[in-house]
Amino acid sequence: MQLFALQSKKEQLAEVIKKRIVSGKVALGTKLSSVRDLSDSFKVSTKIVVGALDLLEDENLIKREAGRGVFVRSYSANTNIEVCLLAWNINIDNSSYFNNLARISHPPYLQDGFNFTVRTVPFSSGATTSHFSQELQKFEKMCHADCLVINAPNLDVAKIKACLKLETPVIFVGDFSHGLDPDILFNQITGDNADYGENYVKQLVKQEKITEFVLYVPSLDHYFCRELYEGVSNIAKVLNIKVHVVEMPKGFSSFDSKKQNKIFSQISREAGIPDMYELPAINGGLVNSFLKKQITLGKACHNIFYHINSKNYHQKFHNTIFDEIKRISKAQSKTKKLIIKEELNDFVLRRL
Repeated sequence: MQLFALQSKKEQLAEVIKKRIVSGKVALGTKLSSVRDLSDSFKVSTKIVVGALDLLEDENLIKREAGRGVFVRSYSANTNIEVCLLAWNINIDNSSYFNNLARISHPPYLQDGFNFTVRTVPFSSGATTSHFSQELQKFEKMCHADCLVINAPNLDVAKIKACLKLETPVIFVGDFSHGLDPDILFNQITGDNADYGENYVKQLVKQEKITEFVLYVPSLDHYFCRELYEGVSNIAKVLNIKVHVVEMPKGFSSFDSKKQNKIFSQISREAGIPDMYELPAINGGLVNSFLKKQITLGKACHNIFYHINSKNYHQKFHNTIFDEIKRISKAQSKTKKLIIKEELNDFVLRRL
């Protein structure tokens, strides 16, 4: 194919390739021919091909990936940013955190100018870091995204490092179960867990006029639970309110239901819960369906409250993620940890 000399040759070549992308003749994710092959096909120099690819990259129509080639992005009038959202090793039915996060990928929370690909990998006790790395690489090759957003709670240090080896920039959403490693630089968006715990108690006091309550919580070995407990216990001392902590052991969520029931009964007895069934209680991270069952069996407090974020809070959280996606898609070298504060009017408490 010969090119006419109306525009510069690199502009003509860029226009020809663009029309093929816009028309759908070249599909999303397609790997373009090599610079040499394009040069031979259009009978132009490799310098002109490289210049045309520069123009297409400026329009966000292609993405160069070192050592792999040049790939087509999706086309829209807004030159959409391609985002992959990944949840690793979760039970989707019990993961309210990820379900709330996934709202970002569809209306009314989805913003113009973004395309999302969402993938969840089910919970498996045999999942290793090697499996995780393979899944990441497969996902990256499939999507050719500008940014990878990952649900953080089930990631350990090895998996975090595997994420940071990718060419695609990564944003971790939520807390890692072990807390933070000061030696690793990463982008993260999370809430203030201690502040959340304080507000939880304040809201309970406002609703129930309490002087004593129970906190049901997973193992305090988990970073989120430790921070939540710190906020709960601090405000309880300030308000002179007695708190009884019922803490489940590490790994509790992976036990079978029979073992879970037995452990819960034992720990509740040790905490003196049989004498406190009528006390109000806070669900500090246990699965609601499990606690409902314990209420039915008479092994848990009858008045357990759980936390529901408002639409305003979800919108605030999602807007922060969108802003960070835009930022790191343009400036990958800067890392940030953003902590979103939760106000009392950002959530409500509901009784199980």
